[in-house]
Parts: sequence; C-alpha cells; structure tokens
Amino acid sequence: SIDTRSGSVNNAAGTMATRGALTLHAGAVNNESGALEAKGSLTAFTNGAAFDNSASGRVIGDRIALSAGELKNNTGLISATTTSSLHTTAIENHGGAILAGQSLELVNQGALNNAAGQIGSDADVKIASTAIDNTAGAIYAGGTLSATAATIINAATRDVTVDTHTGPSSMPAGLQGTDVMLLANQSIDNRQGQILARRAISSTTPSLSNDAGKIETPGHIKLAGLDAFVNRGDINGGTAVAIHANTIDNRDTVQSKGDITVDANTSFKNSGRMIAGGDLTATAGRTRRTTSRTQIPDSPLTAERAFNDQGMPSTAHAAVSNDAQDVPAAHQAPSPEGIATASETVTTDAAATTDGAMPTDGV
Repeated sequence: SIDTRSGSVNNAAGTMATRGALTLHAGAVNNESGALEAKGSLTAFTNGAAFDNSASGRVIGDRIALSAGELKNNTGLISATTTSSLHTTAIENHGGAILAGQSLELVNQGALNNAAGQIGSDADVKIASTAIDNTAGAIYAGGTLSATAATIINAATRDVTVDTHTGPSSMPAGLQGTDVMLLANQSIDNRQGQILARRAISSTTPSLSNDAGKIETPGHIKLAGLDAFVNRGDINGGTAVAIHANTIDNRDTVQSKGDITVDANTSFKNSGRMIAGGDLTATAGRTRRTTSRTQIPDSPLTAERAFNDQGMPSTAHAAVSNDAQDVPAAHQAPSPEGIATASETVTTDAAATTDGAMPTDGV
C-alpha cells in the first residue's frame, strides 16, 4: 500500500509490482511508459487529480478500481483479469486499451475519447459519460454493451480494424455486444460506422446519422425517440425491425427475415428498399414511395386512405408503383430502389405513390 496523501507519484518508465494487492492513495499519478502491476486487486485513488498512463504505460491487476480526475491512457493498457471499475472526470484512450475479463464499468463526468482505441470485456460493459467518441475505435462486450451519453460518435468503424494490445493483432471496430443498448439525449453518429449485436440492438435518441453505416443483428432492432430520421445506410434485423420517429425517410435499406414496423408521427417516405420476410407495417400521416418500383407480392395492402399524386383512389390486395407505368402486381419483379416488400402483409394508415397508379386486385 502506498499513501502519499495528496502528494504526486512519478512512476514514469518505472515499475511497481506485487504478488498480492496494490493500493495507491495519492495526488497526481504519472505512469507514462511505466508499470503498476498486482497479482491481486489494484486500487488507485488520486483525490480528483490526473492519472497518466500514456506512452505504453501498464496498469494490470486481478481486479481494478480506479478513481481519478482526467485519465490519459493514450497507447496505454489498463487490464483486469476479473472486474474493472473506473470513475473519472475525462478519459483519453486514443490508441489505448481498457479491458476486463468480467464486467467493465466506466463512469465518466466528462468526455470519453476512444478514437482508434479499444474498450472491451468478455462480460458486460457499462459506460456513462457526457460524450463518447469511438471514431475508428472498438467498444465491445461479450454480454450487454450499455452506453449512455449526450452524444455518441461511432463514425468510420465500418470495415475497419483496430490494433490490439492483447490476443489477436487486430479486431473489428465499432460498437458490438450480445445486446447493444444506446441512449443519447442529443445524437448518435454512425456515419460509415457499424453497430453489431448477436441478439438485439436498441437505441433511443432524437438524432441518428447512419450514412453508409450498418446496424445489424440476427435478432431484433429497435430505433426509438427519433425526430427526423433519414436512413442512408443498411439496417438489418434478423427477427424484427422497429423504427419510431416523427418523420422517416428511407433512402437505402431496411430489411428483416421477420417483421418490419415503421411508426412515423407525421410522414414516411421510402425511396430505398424495405424488405420484410414477415409483416411490413407502416403507420404515418402520409406514406410515400418516390422512385422506381414499389412491390408487395401476394400481400394485402390495407389503408384508411390510399391514393397517388394524380388523385386516383385505390384499395385492395396488392399495389405496385413504377413511376407513371402501371404494372400488374403478379408480374412485377423487384427493383433495387423504391421497394417495399413483405411475404405476409403490408399495413399502412395512408399510402401514396408519385407519378403512378396503385393497381389492385379487383379494381
């Protein structure tokens, strides 16, 4: 045990190691290129002062508990065999690694910068911060990944790898877990990013950017709390996809082997692909498909009000819009754009097409 009260500790390029537990009570700690290692638990309190573990510094223990002001771990390693709990005012982990064999908890009063860094656990990971920046970085959990912040940035993580400090030399970037739960009261930026889960993905935020991004799981996806959502990426939920927003504009791909539910308070616009193996349900003040073909093969379309921009009312069992060209539903082939398909049923509160008709069985 080392207790300097509020005095600083300088272990730059040095080593403090023990076969048992290591407890450190101090002011500022400088462990740049140094090593703090314990076979047992490692506990460090800095009385709100900074803890610098940059430049390949190492903090290694069976269990780690760290309470500090600003934590700098740029290209450093903080690794616990079992659990790890870090309470800080800010974290810089550029190119660094914060790892745990069991649960990992990061409670951060300021910003967390994990650009090109690695944060992960074989079990659950829980992060609470004012802002999370995972640009070209990897945050992953063998169990549930839970991240809460005002803003979450996961940009530039799609088809990108991150250099690791342990195990394989690299790993996929992005936000990953068995379950991924994201809560951001301002925004989530997934441009050219990827959010992956083995079971379920849920996000609650008023603003989600998914340009050239990927949100994918063999389970279900729920995107809630959105204001104006424009999808220019790939959303793929194996069992189900549910999107809840004020307005929804799909310009790329939303697909599921199961059901798709689109719930827009005011308007829903689809100029991309929306493909469901089960039911496709869209609830909105106005449903619009603006380009190419819209196909619902062998499926009833039910609507309180179905129409096109030429004012032709249409109701009944199947509808196809092909930009001013009427094509019988039974003979219509899928198109790469403007597709809304379902194997079972498609239900909308109101449906519309642009420059075309909606031919239906028996009309």
